[in-house]
Amino acid sequence: SDNMAEIPMKRILVHLQKAGETSPTLAKFTQSIVGYFGGTENKQVVKVGCALREDRLVLYETDNEEEQVPLKRPTFCPITHLSPEASLPADVQSRGVDVGVVVVLETRDQQVLLTRRARHMRTFPRVWVPPGGHIEQGETLLEAGRRELHEETGLHLPECHGNVFGLWESVFPPMLNLGLPKRHHVVVYVHLRTQQSQHVLQDRLTLQAAEVDGAAWLDRSLVEAIVASDQEDEGARHSNSTVPKTFKATVLNPDGQVLTEDLSTTMLLIPSLQARQDQERVSTGTKFALAQLIK
Repeated sequence: SDNMAEIPMKRILVHLQKAGETSPTLAKFTQSIVGYFGGTENKQVVKVGCALREDRLVLYETDNEEEQVPLKRPTFCPITHLSPEASLPADVQSRGVDVGVVVVLETRDQQVLLTRRARHMRTFPRVWVPPGGHIEQGETLLEAGRRELHEETGLHLPECHGNVFGLWESVFPPMLNLGLPKRHHVVVYVHLRTQQSQHVLQDRLTLQAAEVDGAAWLDRSLVEAIVASDQEDEGARHSNSTVPKTFKATVLNPDGQVLTEDLSTTMLLIPSLQARQDQERVSTGTKFALAQLIK
């Protein structure tokens, strides 16, 4: 019927299941997902199982180490610091927790692809993240990740296998002092390995201006430096003396022209707690994913 176009796409939402519970329950927007599985003020990481079942992302308690995936939130997660009196609009309060899939693509020569979110994006503009987005009904996590990779970068890699290697509890705005939460996601990180080299893929890169306006391949030493930038307090100081001052990026200028630019590496190494909201940087969740990658 003509009304079909008006029916909103069914969103894939997070459901939670503890050991002993017969079925998963819908996560509430104001519920801390890490907290539900035992996270505390001093414990930001928990291990959970993760499965897409009947268009629901089910996070569940499991003792099976092969099924366990780390789920983390930042120390400044707004949901944990939300006071019970906080008055969120009804449409936000009833949203549930959305799901995003993000693809950490690693080439044969150990280069990892990051993209820069376009400046007009509603959430996290100008922030460097791996390609990703929503899941459509009937898709697997891997299918959704490969589709988003293709849409945003033009890279079509149907032969690539991948595995879920991390989950991140993400809220926007990312800190309470920037305003009350409007979006609450669990981001599923999928590690996609390709047998192709970065040079081959770079030639096929076509950025989708609606969502991204930059892309860069990062080598292992730069990935390690980015991870270390948020681990200073853990005594894992990383010498940045070996990291080049600039890195090559493919960028779209406002007219949509494709340029190759040398960008300052310093911007990639800004610690999350020191970053300004409007500052070009690597997202905190991305740093978590890259840390899992090099473990």
